[in-house]
Amino acid sequence: MPRRVYILILLIFALKVLAGELKDKAYAYERWYQRWHSPGYGGTAEAIFADPELTRLKMLDGIGDSTIWTGTYLGAEAFRWAVEHSPQALANAKKAYRALHYHLIATGKRGLLARYVGPLKPPFWNGSEEDCLKNDRCYIIPCPEGAGYGPKDKCFWLGDVSRDQYTGYWFGSALAYDLIDDEELRSWIRKDIQVIIDQLVKDDFVIIDVDGKPTGAGKVMAAMKFDWLLISAHILKDPNLKKRYEKEVNLHWLWNIIASDRRLNQYFEYFAFNLDHQTYYNLIRLENDPHRKRYFQKVFREKVWGYTRGTSNVFFDYIAMASLERTIPELVAQSREILEKFPPPPNRLVPVKLEALPVRESSIQLCKLNYNIVWLACGLGLAKEKYFGGKLMYFYPIASQPQKFENRPKSDFIWQRSPYFLADTWSPKFDCKDMSIKHRNWICTDPKAGRDRIALEMKKGYKVYPGVDYLIAYWMGRYYGFIDPDW
Repeated sequence: MPRRVYILILLIFALKVLAGELKDKAYAYERWYQRWHSPGYGGTAEAIFADPELTRLKMLDGIGDSTIWTGTYLGAEAFRWAVEHSPQALANAKKAYRALHYHLIATGKRGLLARYVGPLKPPFWNGSEEDCLKNDRCYIIPCPEGAGYGPKDKCFWLGDVSRDQYTGYWFGSALAYDLIDDEELRSWIRKDIQVIIDQLVKDDFVIIDVDGKPTGAGKVMAAMKFDWLLISAHILKDPNLKKRYEKEVNLHWLWNIIASDRRLNQYFEYFAFNLDHQTYYNLIRLENDPHRKRYFQKVFREKVWGYTRGTSNVFFDYIAMASLERTIPELVAQSREILEKFPPPPNRLVPVKLEALPVRESSIQLCKLNYNIVWLACGLGLAKEKYFGGKLMYFYPIASQPQKFENRPKSDFIWQRSPYFLADTWSPKFDCKDMSIKHRNWICTDPKAGRDRIALEMKKGYKVYPGVDYLIAYWMGRYYGFIDPDW
């Protein structure tokens, strides 16, 4: 056989092997998610195994964020249904929405979502009843009827729900309603959204907990308020909600520009970028007025995506191209490369080698300023927190440029995690008695001053993430044509 023909055959074989690699990975994540990451009533959870072979489920983790990731997974299945109309996609979407419905009815308070609901037993809850009762967020109830449980069984739900969790609910529900032509699912969504939006309007868009007080992060931001009103008006065909939406935009369009500026979130609470990308996506998609649409596109482009573009964030880039109605070939190509580097399931928590990048000087200065303010508060007797890491102290040193995707720490939803990490650590713990100039300089210049996240997490067992980050990016890319079906 001539050498040239032999090489050609090898190339053709290689291309066939690679064909569908991204799609096969998506199906594998779907199977893994359904097997391990949505037990009980179906809410999304991280899985912690007792053995390194991942055969014995020990406990669930990350359930305090179940609502946002269940909603995001629902959005992924909506895109999947629109692409391939598979019965499995419909079944997965219905299961995900039913989980969100259980999160709504579990609280016993009209229009209030829970963070999670599950049976009061392992692997859902690994403590005692007393442990739940001592936890300000945990409530014990008779189990809602369904998923093999009923009022004779004991369940728990997690409260102090945030606007973050609601954001995932609205994101996924709007997509499922519009992209999945199943009347049963749509009727569920209509019924629940009517209850939720009525309560939000009644409480002037402050999420009120079961104790009658606002939740910790319950004040709804302007863009979220616009988004939830517009989605409700669209789904419920309610002209009064549409008028309320238009009134809110007319009153608060200027404040929204200020509130949407995510410049500082490059340094702390990077997850806010995910909330805004999800919010602006449906806001822009559903807005029919050309002037308002251009306004939202401009705010999103300049105040939100403008700070994440160029950071190898596939989900954010797909939202941007869809929302700005502009396909950027270099982003499409780069996004494919990143999804190819995305690990196949199981997506385990393992150490990664971060590159030793230069520290961003402004992050050091912000850290020292933050530290000095807390130190002053200590001197005045105003700092009441036992530990400041992650509470009163928000700024720490970050990299001057993004880490390569493959060097970034493993995470529940990698698109919401900062690409500027210099070490895989949690915030350092310290209080007033620890504070000094020497301590400040250490905290604000040494990226490894924090607590070793991997070591702390591994004390629980072998953690696996659910892969919602891969699924939402992949199926959204397929829907908008950014990903070829044969990739």
